[in-house]
This record gives sequence, structure tokens and C-alpha cells, in this order.
Amino acid sequence: MIAVQVDVDWAPVRAILDALSSPALEQVVALALNDTVANTRVEAAQQIAAMTGLPSRDVKDDLAIEPARPDHLTAAVVARRTPRKMIQFRPRVSRTSGVSIRIAGKVETYRHAFLATVRHGHKGIFERKPGAARLPIRELYGPSVGGMFARRDVTAIIQQTLMSRFLVNLARQLDRRIRPGGKAPAAPQRRAA
Repeated sequence: MIAVQVDVDWAPVRAILDALSSPALEQVVALALNDTVANTRVEAAQQIAAMTGLPSRDVKDDLAIEPARPDHLTAAVVARRTPRKMIQFRPRVSRTSGVSIRIAGKVETYRHAFLATVRHGHKGIFERKPGAARLPIRELYGPSVGGMFARRDVTAIIQQTLMSRFLVNLARQLDRRIRPGGKAPAAPQRRAA
């Protein structure tokens, strides 16, 4: 699994947070961190979906959130590294040239690949071993969401989102907490196993 971590300069934030004392301070920060990783998950899913042609909701399924708690002020977006079946990448199938897919602007062609439906109605892109034997046949897979998540161009956007959204979310949660009559909901507590 891949996780992105960003260190935050707390100096400008500390001045605002001095108005709050523990445990309210930790609750506000945990809520802001959780909002930020939720924003980051959406942004990462949109970026990866645009690069791969996968639906954004499918990409989001492979991006999990590890939420922050007042007693553990760390939150993360974690990407699964399970490869996706090639059929999910909207392949182009041709009798003469095989199967091609476009990922991150690059087209890859698999000359010995073909589209087939096998037992139990499973549809996929398969490839024969080149040569006279024609066996074995194997199903082809594309990149994982975790692999795309780890790309430099994606991590740069993720880090930018984390930095810009954290301060906005922190200000919003502080406003909710210190507003007269307003109280931010408590951050989620660790569940007993």
C-alpha cells in the first residue's frame, strides 16, 4: 500500500489554536485532518480516473481513509496495490493488431491479446503465448490504483491539495468550535475490538 505524508508548518496555526485548550484543540485538529484526507481522496480519484479511463467511483473504492482521532492526530489516504483487470481500462480490440489501452497518455499494444468470455460469463482480455503451442493463455492486468497514486505527477497534486485544504478545513472547524452556541461534533473515537 502507498501512503502520502505531508509535514505542516504549525507556526501560523499555533497562534489561532492558543485560544483552545486540550481536549477541544485535539478534536478540532482531528476533524480538520479527516476533512482534508476526504478532500484529498476525491482529488486523487479524479486525477487517477482521468489518467486511466476508470470510473472515479471505482478508483475511490481502492483509496481508503485512515481517520485521525483526538488521541492520534494522523490521517492518511491509503491506496490498494491490487492490479486492475485490463478489461476495466476500456481497451480497443482489433483482429489485426491485438488489444491496445491508453494509460496516462501512453498507448500500449498487446499483439497476441484478445477479448473473450470464459466460464461462468467472466469477460476479460487474454493473451496466448507466442509460437506454435498457443498455450498457456493468461488474463492481462493493467496498473493498480496504488501504482498510479505513487506517480510523481499525482503525488504533487495530492500534496498541494493536502496543504491548501488543511488550513481551510482547520479554520472552518475552529469557527464552528468558537462560534457562540456552536459546537463542532466530536471526532470519532477508537472502537474497541
